[in-house]
Amino acid sequence: MIMRNVEQLEEGYVDDTVLIADSEERLQKQVEKLVQESRKRGLHMNIKKTEVIAVSRKEKTPEATVRVDGEVLRQVDKHNYIGSMMTTDGRSSQEAIRRIGRAKAAYQKHWNVLTNRQISIRTRRRFVKKYVFSTSVRV
Repeated sequence: MIMRNVEQLEEGYVDDTVLIADSEERLQKQVEKLVQESRKRGLHMNIKKTEVIAVSRKEKTPEATVRVDGEVLRQVDKHNYIGSMMTTDGRSSQEAIRRIGRAKAAYQKHWNVLTNRQISIRTRRRFVKKYVFSTSVRV
């Protein structure tokens, strides 16, 4: 899998793209095609912002050597993409822990309101849904 930014310098255009392949060779072909098509449209791949993550069930994550213009793209163990954490093991446990932590922090931030007995339980429930639960599902 590869994450990258495409930049069109004159207009400051930036777009995130994800490519997914089941082998290093297929990913390399996809990257080459993407670079070729991007250049036809005047777009440039920022290699410094481009990352590769290999997702595998094996104990040791395999190396993925993907190149653009002879330069090897950086391989990472985890990547935050559109607010969700992706890891080499393909599991979402780190993402769940991160979201629970965000919800806990939101609860603690609003603790005075949520424990105030002068505010109706109905209002406090609505408050929890709006300000606590939403932080755990928001990306």
